Amino acid sequence: MDRRIVLVIASLVLLYALASSMLDVIVYGLFMYYIARPLYKRVNRSIKTGSVSAAIALCIVVLPITIVVLYTLAVASIEAASFIGSSNISQLSGIEKTVSNYSQLASNLGPGELIALANSDPDVHTVINMGASILYGAFGVAFKTFIMLLASFYLLMDGSRLRHWAQEHLFSSQAASMKRLFDDIDTDLSQVFYGNILTAFIISVIAVILFTTVNAVDPIGIKLPYPILLGVLCGFTSLIPAIGVAFVWIPATVYLIVKSQIQDNLMRNAWFIASFLIGTAAIVDYGPNLLIRPHVSGGGKRIHRGLLMLAYVFGPITFGFSGIFLGPIILVVAVNLMKHAAENRAASRE
Repeated sequence: MDRRIVLVIASLVLLYALASSMLDVIVYGLFMYYIARPLYKRVNRSIKTGSVSAAIALCIVVLPITIVVLYTLAVASIEAASFIGSSNISQLSGIEKTVSNYSQLASNLGPGELIALANSDPDVHTVINMGASILYGAFGVAFKTFIMLLASFYLLMDGSRLRHWAQEHLFSSQAASMKRLFDDIDTDLSQVFYGNILTAFIISVIAVILFTTVNAVDPIGIKLPYPILLGVLCGFTSLIPAIGVAFVWIPATVYLIVKSQIQDNLMRNAWFIASFLIGTAAIVDYGPNLLIRPHVSGGGKRIHRGLLMLAYVFGPITFGFSGIFLGPIILVVAVNLMKHAAENRAASRE
């Protein structure tokens, strides 16, 4: 075997060992790169500064996601505050009493005495541990988001130079063949990731129309809250493997059940709730994922739609949360490697 190939394989194994713990972040960064690249190219034609163009493109991509997340959190906070304010929950009065007691003690005790008192209370330990877990989780999410954006940023700026360097220095004897291979992989991945976003957009439109229609018809006198927001969330959650759009339509169904039970109309409304459950699952969730996604993510004629559908199914099962992106990436790379290996073998025989 060529010494250079051995070195390349060894380098790839070493890189995988170093980056395996952040594999999901790298995959998400690659996804963000392909989504932002068309915007980057368009902005860079005017600005001519790679770093500024990359930052603007990423901001344009990230901004809608941030707005939807913040709006969802704001709505959830308002609804939670309204529920708590109108509910007489015994645990809340206990929490309020405990906070009031510690507030009075804090004004009369010194810091050391207060810490000693808190350490003797197991409830305080539980609260501290919960707070620490939440802070640790929030820090982990923020750090991974930063790494994802950083990877996307440098891929936008230097991705083409990195690819050219690999062709010239790692595969100099087969530069032309490797260029065709990289071009085909790049084209297919662009199509696959574009298909993911297009599918999410289509799901959002279908869900908004469906939920708005349900509220307009309103045969049981119960309206879904924030139908447009729920529809947009359906599109975003369609990118989440395993759970997907069920993250939205299952709570919506539970909401209809609870409201019907409160109104003592659960049995009379059961037909509509069952129809809503089955219809939403079929029209918004399984239908688009099985019928639309493989067609819009087809990767041209090189990637069979059946194989792509299997990649979307087995990717999340094998790799977890990131599998919805990593599964198609592995499929695209494997198909193009086999295709180019067959072409090179046929060319060598001639």
